[in-house]
Amino acid sequence: MTDDQALGILVVLGDSRRFEIFQRLLDTAGLSSGELSDGKAASSTSHHLKMMQRVGLIRSVRRGKKICHVVCKETLAEFAKWAREAAENATFAHLTDILENSETR
Repeated sequence: MTDDQALGILVVLGDSRRFEIFQRLLDTAGLSSGELSDGKAASSTSHHLKMMQRVGLIRSVRRGKKICHVVCKETLAEFAKWAREAAENATFAHLTDILENSETR
């Protein structure tokens, strides 16, 4: 996963409503747009779902007459790997800074 792809995911999940929808899909796979709306405007929910689809977080699956949404586990695994590597790199960079600063003393 590239930094730009990870940034796209972070931006999408930075919205509290999209994050809430994403958490619900993690808990219960295969919910329809109507089930995810919670009394809010269907067009708003649809917009949030499309944004999550664009960055690959979710995909739509037809089940009979209903279109359901599920988390794309592959993308989530790639994002987790990216985050882990970014954290490790940040840690190594911090250690390098400490070592370099201690050498100058």
